[in-house]
Amino acid sequence: MIEDLSVFFDDGDFAAVALINGQEVRGIFESPVEGVALGRAATRATGSLDVDLALPFFLTAAEWVAGIKKDDLVEVSGQVYSLAAEPKPDGAGLVLLELALPQTPPSTNSDWR
Repeated sequence: MIEDLSVFFDDGDFAAVALINGQEVRGIFESPVEGVALGRAATRATGSLDVDLALPFFLTAAEWVAGIKKDDLVEVSGQVYSLAAEPKPDGAGLVLLELALPQTPPSTNSDWR
């Protein structure tokens, strides 16, 4: 195992800096988009709808985010995300953080009946 993982996360190169639990953490941020068909997949005439689904993640050294858990907030590239699942360690000292836009609770100040 490589002892100094910081060489892979140079923010002057391709790494991003995230704010996690009040600390700046360097890592690799990606937000790939995957096309998803909603509805019936047999034919387009049956009413399927194609949408794009963002799947953002942040890859960093596990030791830098010890104690992070599902629903913790992660700010990266000017956007606040929540941790969508428990961190996924790779066994070599890195951890994958699956991110999602935080869900806003339903309003309780509604007149709708």
